[in-house]
Amino acid sequence: MLNTSSQIQNEVNQLYRNHFGKLVASLTYLFNLSNLQVSEDIVQDTFIAALENWTKNGIPKEPVNWLYKVCKNKALNVIKSKRFTHLSPLTDVSLFESKNMDIGYKMDKYFQYEQPEDMQLQLLFSICHPKIPQTSQIILALKTICGFSRSEIAKGLGMNEESVKKNLYRTKKKIADEKLVFKIPYSTKSIEKIHTVEFILYLMFNEGYKASAGNSIVKYEFCLEAMKLTKSLLKEIDLKLDTTKALFALMLFNASRIEERNRLKNELNNLETQNRNNWDKELIHLGIEYLNNSKPRKNLTSRFHLEASIASIHCKSKSFNETNWLGILRFYDSLVQINPSAYTHLNRCIAMFYAHRAEQALKEIERLNLNKELNSYYLFNCTMGKIYKSIEKYEIAASFYKKALNQTKNNLERAYIRKQMN
Repeated sequence: MLNTSSQIQNEVNQLYRNHFGKLVASLTYLFNLSNLQVSEDIVQDTFIAALENWTKNGIPKEPVNWLYKVCKNKALNVIKSKRFTHLSPLTDVSLFESKNMDIGYKMDKYFQYEQPEDMQLQLLFSICHPKIPQTSQIILALKTICGFSRSEIAKGLGMNEESVKKNLYRTKKKIADEKLVFKIPYSTKSIEKIHTVEFILYLMFNEGYKASAGNSIVKYEFCLEAMKLTKSLLKEIDLKLDTTKALFALMLFNASRIEERNRLKNELNNLETQNRNNWDKELIHLGIEYLNNSKPRKNLTSRFHLEASIASIHCKSKSFNETNWLGILRFYDSLVQINPSAYTHLNRCIAMFYAHRAEQALKEIERLNLNKELNSYYLFNCTMGKIYKSIEKYEIAASFYKKALNQTKNNLERAYIRKQMN
């Protein structure tokens, strides 16, 4: 029996969401980032072919394998056409022909659902090109390697979607105009690059832990991928930094709460309402171990150390009411010195509110109201609503909740806001 058109469309959309980035990464490894547009075009063609073929013949038994096979064949056709320049050694057709090798067979290892971790790390490091600004490196990596949408990138970096779109266009144009060559594998001596890669993995996990759109609050595949790559990074002897250990500890603490956070399925289960007996104690203990082993050199503390320390307090607390909010507030006082973004200040105000300093929190958060970017962030207006509700100014609270309702695309978050309004 053939699938309905809506079933096929939903399946293709889900596969596109989960595999677009991985397929582009596979092609990037073959064609080099200099030919990024070629890679993206091949992947787009692959999904168009899937939609057309499956509409006629139904969804295959192994749709993921179908996608990777078709994408590989399309890439092979492009390689043989020799339509581009600045290739990776793998795409030099004459090299394969001279050794009587089958290029299609050689390509197979790059077109697997479970890509080798070292390959993905190499791509992340290679994208950190010295001629591309760091923010542009991060945006490009999140889009091409991690498979983020523009709205997800905007949320993660505190930008608007139009700015992300323009940044991607300028970066791709620079790569093409200057014919930039991205060397693979990466140099294991580049400390500057590893901090950029750490931040990319941090954003990747965050998007998985707190999905910005859709019907689920969690995207497991993003969290698992980020943790897998961070753990692989820790295996690199030359790159085994304290910051990476702290980042992995932060991921472990947050991952310990994922199942409970997503338990209600159709309802947001936040920190206040979660059953802490369902948290993964093994992950918490492992997180504590990594955090304890991540001793900062010369008493310098990174944002990952501070955020992991905050997460550890939550994980050690027996209940929400017994949380050491003053301890969390002290860590946020340090964090705003390192990362003085409006979002960090917002989180500090939230900690201040729960530390029974509502009036002080309100004064500080009202100053943040002048920040246009933050003002368009649903959690800011949701927090404003919560604070005003706590001091019984219900009309003002309702106005902020209504504003927040229009600022999130996640259906569970929207349902949670409606519940607060009632």
